[in-house]
Amino acid sequence: MQLSILLNAGLSGPHAGFFLAETDGHFASEGLAVTMRPGQGAGAAVEDMQGCDAAYGDLAALIARLGREAPGEGPAAVFIAFAETPLTIAVAADGPVHGPRDLAGRRVSGHARDAALIAFPAFAHRAGLDPASVHILPDPRSLAAQVQAMLEDGAAEGVFGFVNTILAGLEAAGLAALAPRLRFLRYADVAPELMGNALVVSRAMLRGDPGAVRGLVRAVTRGFRAAMADPRRGVEAVAAHKPIAFDAELRRWERTIAAEMAHPDVAGFGLGGADPARITAACSLMAAALGLPRTPAAEEVFDARFLGG
Repeated sequence: MQLSILLNAGLSGPHAGFFLAETDGHFASEGLAVTMRPGQGAGAAVEDMQGCDAAYGDLAALIARLGREAPGEGPAAVFIAFAETPLTIAVAADGPVHGPRDLAGRRVSGHARDAALIAFPAFAHRAGLDPASVHILPDPRSLAAQVQAMLEDGAAEGVFGFVNTILAGLEAAGLAALAPRLRFLRYADVAPELMGNALVVSRAMLRGDPGAVRGLVRAVTRGFRAAMADPRRGVEAVAAHKPIAFDAELRRWERTIAAEMAHPDVAGFGLGGADPARITAACSLMAAALGLPRTPAAEEVFDARFLGG
């Protein structure tokens, strides 16, 4: 069976689990031929998956989408890779912003559909910050370029993004010396119920071929386990498809394993699993902060039936 997965971005180290699943024949052993397409961000992937069977996108963005759709009509996560959200706002370490409330009246740049921007009202809500008090500047440049402009030109006083994406981007751009000059306002510190990237499957596939979904999850789980056990081999599988800044992407994947994939829930619920109570809390937070028409139920957001392979 031919399947397509829309990734959250261009090929990078944290995609190691998917590409090692392909390299090691796990997709093929499930009768699947999987095409992986680069995306425009973890938030955009959830919205742009029309025409794809699955997407690798941010769980908060999925909650926001489902809160605007009728129950049972939207896609669902079937494998949660990041048990902790990587979303952040990078600020100057020697600047005046020490915590979320210090952002009031200041400028924060970011990609227009960045997952950190989508979930910003939830971050602000929990931190006691009025999100309307922050001046958001859409910026199409790379995160590394935005950080450089913030630190050197004062173009903004914060940059939306993923922690490890920003660090890897600076390294790949030859700007690693800027990293120590940053402070990260991590969403996980103020909204610990939020999670990160997940494999999200279309409603059509969930209804039409649950067996293929089960096989897909089984293959992805095996790929991620292998890539976590041997990060270098995992990134080599990515690099076999497209030239990448290998050392930077290896460090990026290793940092991802040590951070977003090391949450205590992984030990309790298994790789790809999640605490339903945390998802319920995340749905309540997102619905309240974004003023969603309805609050999705945890089982709408995450369908755990396909785990365990």
